[in-house]
Amino acid sequence: MNPTKNLFTIFASVTNSAGLSQEERTRFQYYSLFLMFGIPLMFIFGITNFSSGSYWVSALAALSACGLASGWLLIKYRRKGIAIYRINAALYLLLLSYLMVFGGHGGSKVLWIYTFPLVSFFLFGKREGVSWSGITVTIISFLFFYPNHFFEIYPYHIEFKVRLLASYLTVTGIAFWLEHLRHHYSTSLQAKNKALNEEIVERKKIEKQHEQLMLEVQSANQAKSEFIANMSHEIRTPLNGVIGMTSMLLDTKLDKHQQHYANTLLTSGEFLLTIINDILDVSKIEAGKFELNIRPFNLREMLDRFVDIVTRKIYK
Repeated sequence: MNPTKNLFTIFASVTNSAGLSQEERTRFQYYSLFLMFGIPLMFIFGITNFSSGSYWVSALAALSACGLASGWLLIKYRRKGIAIYRINAALYLLLLSYLMVFGGHGGSKVLWIYTFPLVSFFLFGKREGVSWSGITVTIISFLFFYPNHFFEIYPYHIEFKVRLLASYLTVTGIAFWLEHLRHHYSTSLQAKNKALNEEIVERKKIEKQHEQLMLEVQSANQAKSEFIANMSHEIRTPLNGVIGMTSMLLDTKLDKHQQHYANTLLTSGEFLLTIINDILDVSKIEAGKFELNIRPFNLREMLDRFVDIVTRKIYK
């Protein structure tokens, strides 16, 4: 078994929440990924800063981790997506702002600010992501370039401040473009899926109509076969009586002309009976139950009997 495929299946089943649209489900999956990697990192980050005496950083990290976990549960079971995203984004931005003020060893903790554009754009989309990035740029500019601070900030070099702000704007632009591409392809894929689903529904509708038509045709054929069988039976019954009485008439004393007429009547009745049987054979062919009856016959006798039937019409 493929472990990667199993992990993906588990992740998809865990993040599958009923009642969410496709776009909301995608954002929830991004949030879940951030939760999977963010909480362990915040836990390690909080413990490290707590042991070094940075209690405020530890408190903010713990608060952010609790906000992520509780927010995930609320989205999963209460469908409160956008509000939870905004609250957690605000908490995370507060933590990043404190890290910019605190700086850490060599000012390295400020580099966490680069993660915020990805979080804001992937959770909120292009429009609101730009707003959050604008707020972040404002906070960075205020902390780095506003001369009169009410609190002490880590002494970053001016070149570092300029490079950090420029690189943050670059990362923001890249995140914006990635979100634009994701949204474009997601919208295109949804449109194609919708068209495909409509085509499937239309095909199923046509197949259902075809099945209904086939049932109607089969019903009509069955009714026709039953009608032919009933009519053939009703015609054959008196015809057998005619043929039987004609045979009995031929057993009586008849002159030559009467004998000829009686034979012609018998032959005509037998031909008519053959035609009726042929009609029944058509019904058997349609039902797939026809069987050939192979037997010898006298061609000359058959032609003579046929000539006797049509002779009167020829004379006329």
